Amino acid sequence: MAEQFAGTVAVTAASGGEPVIMLNGGSGTIAAGASGRDGDLLIRDASGTVRVELDGHTGLLLLRNGRGDDAVVIDPRFAVLDLGSDSNDGDLRIRDAAGRFVIRCDGNTAALDVGAAGNHGDVRVHDDAGDLRIHLDGGDGDIKLHGADCAEEFAIDPADDVAPGSVMVIGDDERLQCSTRAYDTAVAGVVSGAGAVRPGIVLGRRSGMPGRVPIALTGRVECLVDHANGAVRTGDLLTTSPTPGHAMRATDRRRSFGAVIGKALQPLDGEADLVPILVALQ
Repeated sequence: MAEQFAGTVAVTAASGGEPVIMLNGGSGTIAAGASGRDGDLLIRDASGTVRVELDGHTGLLLLRNGRGDDAVVIDPRFAVLDLGSDSNDGDLRIRDAAGRFVIRCDGNTAALDVGAAGNHGDVRVHDDAGDLRIHLDGGDGDIKLHGADCAEEFAIDPADDVAPGSVMVIGDDERLQCSTRAYDTAVAGVVSGAGAVRPGIVLGRRSGMPGRVPIALTGRVECLVDHANGAVRTGDLLTTSPTPGHAMRATDRRRSFGAVIGKALQPLDGEADLVPILVALQ
């Protein structure tokens, strides 16, 4: 039977002084280190390889594999968790209350799996105000976006001061410019982002390149509309107006072919204003 005793065991350095290791039976604690001497904890396997190391100076926690490689590193100095080594890829697995692995991050294949049988996965992305903007719904198989239209970035004529909601036509060198003629068959779309409506998808985005704007090609968008061809009612076909960057009611069937922007979703109150439209180029 092992010898038992109550109290505290203090271990000092060979030169004496303050204890560097304390075993306290009353509190059930083990303390390593003292003033001027940080404490380290090393746990070795049967071959003598250090498998667990806790560095009292840096706070590093190192968990090593059988080859002695750092497989798990927790570095509190930078709040970093590293998983994996040259000989072992790192994986992260999280279970739900039923014990199912519902989140799996595979370092070997760089794959992230969310969800499991009986517990579908969801990925939610919020903006800086905390509002949900993107929802990948594993239950329905849907990608749910807060924005309304599908847009693509295009270069615009540098001479144009383009505002969101402006009607754009194709100009030289594939650059877009504000529409200025009625029933223009070169119509390309509407500058996205006017009012409270934001694009759901933006194609062809090139970060850091000035002189490009998102053009709504389909979906719901706020558009500048005027009364140049009479009152605009809900459901009216819209075409380019002689007013720069504006749309108007399309009434001439022959001239409308190839010049229709879409349909008005609300009537126009006043001479000119932003009106929600359904973009459908025809």
